[in-house]
Amino acid sequence: MHISRRVLAVAGTVTVLVGVGTAAGAAIAAGPVSSGVVSACYKTAAASNGSHAVVLENTGHTCPSGYTHVTWNQKGQTGPQGPAGPQGPRGPSAGFTASTDDVVLANGTTDTSVVSLTLPAGSYIVQAKLVPFISSGVDSMHCDLLGTDGATVLDQDFATLNAITDSLGSTFGDTTVGLLAPLTTSGGTISVGCEDNQSGVMTMFRNDLQAIQVGGLSSAASSKARHLSSHKGTSPGR
Repeated sequence: MHISRRVLAVAGTVTVLVGVGTAAGAAIAAGPVSSGVVSACYKTAAASNGSHAVVLENTGHTCPSGYTHVTWNQKGQTGPQGPAGPQGPRGPSAGFTASTDDVVLANGTTDTSVVSLTLPAGSYIVQAKLVPFISSGVDSMHCDLLGTDGATVLDQDFATLNAITDSLGSTFGDTTVGLLAPLTTSGGTISVGCEDNQSGVMTMFRNDLQAIQVGGLSSAASSKARHLSSHKGTSPGR
């Protein structure tokens, strides 16, 4: 029997080194290793100093007289998981925006879609700014910031307009409507719908809808969404 392998014998114990990651180590481990199992021959008789020799042997070979065949796994058991590393930096945010102008509102109890914005899945801070305008008289209105289902009200604002004549002789009434809400969505289209609550003619100008994507929203930022109902007059309590 030809045995020519690296041997490491230590008094009282047996230690075998199998090199991995170098050409020499690969050559040594190629024959004795099969499917992750290492084969060797263990000399049962101890030397004068009490040490035992362990010789790596090609898989399938029979150990010579005076040796016992032994095997072990090349890969040991998985160790315990290490401690968690520090939190990485927050990723970049993304902004989405849409704008419209000169949208005439319908009278009654049905919202007119003024501006909409399609968003990918994520968490957002959503805001809108709109300018309702009348050319004469008195009028009232409200606007709803709607979620991706088209029915959930994320935020709502009411306004009353009273047209006056300025120093140049022009008669008009306008104001600014602002909407703001947090939103977590699987993706879809949000929108702003506005309604003229009286019989005048109201036009929406400079209508901007924006969404800033954020890494996450705390529970304190949860919105008090509610479903649409008929609106008459300008009372937010309705």
